Amino acid sequence: MINDKVQAIILAAGKSTRFNTDSSKLVERICGKEMIVHTTSLLKKMHIPTTLVVGHKKELVEAAVKKHHPKGHFNFVHQTEQLGTGHALQCTKQAWTKEHILVMNGDTPLLSEDLLQRLIDKHVGTDAAMSFLVAHNVDPSIQGYGLVVNQNNQIKIIEEEHLEEEHDDLYNLNGGLYLLKRTFLEKYIDSLPRDKQSGEVYLTTLAEIASDNGLTISIVDAPFDEVRGVNTQRELWVAEQIKRSQIIDYWMKQGVRFSAAQNVHLDETVTIGNGTYIGNGVQLFGKTTIGKKCSICAFNILNNAKLGDNCLVRPHTIIKESAIGDNCMINSFTYIHEGSIIQNNCAVGSFNEICGEIISQNTKTSKKNERTFVAAFKTCADRSFSDTI
Repeated sequence: MINDKVQAIILAAGKSTRFNTDSSKLVERICGKEMIVHTTSLLKKMHIPTTLVVGHKKELVEAAVKKHHPKGHFNFVHQTEQLGTGHALQCTKQAWTKEHILVMNGDTPLLSEDLLQRLIDKHVGTDAAMSFLVAHNVDPSIQGYGLVVNQNNQIKIIEEEHLEEEHDDLYNLNGGLYLLKRTFLEKYIDSLPRDKQSGEVYLTTLAEIASDNGLTISIVDAPFDEVRGVNTQRELWVAEQIKRSQIIDYWMKQGVRFSAAQNVHLDETVTIGNGTYIGNGVQLFGKTTIGKKCSICAFNILNNAKLGDNCLVRPHTIIKESAIGDNCMINSFTYIHEGSIIQNNCAVGSFNEICGEIISQNTKTSKKNERTFVAAFKTCADRSFSDTI
């Protein structure tokens, strides 16, 4: 398999300066998963062994990766000084074992398997020394991306801060993913110069070196959204909006209806049965599982909850780490705490609070004298749950 010849280096040592927090941007969550874990999960899915270069807040980054990948698929190299992307790659030389080295940033959570596979296939198929992604964007507010410039058949990548004049390639943005032949890297990695202004060593200089030496460079066009970096709080918000839209689009195709998809939050690990309705302002977190033909009405919050089929949850309800059986109705302003179990064919009255209780099947709860009591209740399996108010 072609991917057996590839290993990955994730650059994850940056200081997250523009994030203006005391943490690392790479552990910020996007749809329930740390930013860095979106990248590591993709590489693990593609069976590409990976080394992460860590530095700033390395203990947080390492902990996030190890939590999601406890079986040791990933290794870590510490960059003690952040001296640029080229220097970060130099720190990993001892880890190079494969024929091709994939280098990518840790803050690209929207990258797809299809795009990465196309880059690998083209790189190997053209026997290129270096391959990378180019994205096109005409939005002048987009900043922080170098330009890929082709002048007189000489290709180079110019960092944004070094742009001194207008270029015809103004919208050819460097996608920040590079695939390099190991023999090429071994020959030239130690000759990368330090930039006179910043003192950093830039990985992108390798494109100019390959071009100057007449070596093959392959370029793959990429949708800009897939290579979006996340350097600010606003860019984090944009990335999560895009990721959430992708998740909602997937569930729509599975037969789930969203009344106001733009106002719904759901994590990547949520599952929803077909024929289910999700109301305005609903928030679905963690490993929440919702069965078929349910109605989750407006402004409900479900966190690691499990719902059976044909359930109705009326507005302003919170269900946390609890299980609800089939054919159940949960009325408004109810809080179901951790460890609660509501069995099949039950109804819970409004303004209830259930704390770790087991509600037997075919029962109804209501509020009386500030306490919860259980009384016999006729099965609600024959109820119509089309009411989504």
